[in-house]
Amino acid sequence: MTDRRPLCTITATDAAARALDRLSAENGPLVLHITAGGSDSGAPVCLAASELSLGPRDVYLGTVQGVDVFEMRSHENRHFRDGSFVVDVSRGLPSGFSLAPDDGLRFVLRGSEVGGRDQHGQK
Repeated sequence: MTDRRPLCTITATDAAARALDRLSAENGPLVLHITAGGSDSGAPVCLAASELSLGPRDVYLGTVQGVDVFEMRSHENRHFRDGSFVVDVSRGLPSGFSLAPDDGLRFVLRGSEVGGRDQHGQK
């Protein structure tokens, strides 16, 4: 976790950027955390940075809109390293304890590492 070089390119859609800006203003510094387990595998969880304790399996991927993005590595076949992806918003409930981008919306990932689709196969 001491290596802070970005491992991939991360961008955000305008809607996600606005949501991250608003949530940062309301909650202070944020972090996006991607896990490899559960039904929303790969969905980023947005938390106040003070709410997340990083462990040895958490890998820094980069920063988007001033928000650090980490991925928890639980096995080698699923990771976003060396690719690019876009943080976006989509209809649905937020993953886990994630802060919601807005009512009825959640953060999703799109891009080369997820086949141009979000983690549920939607464009």
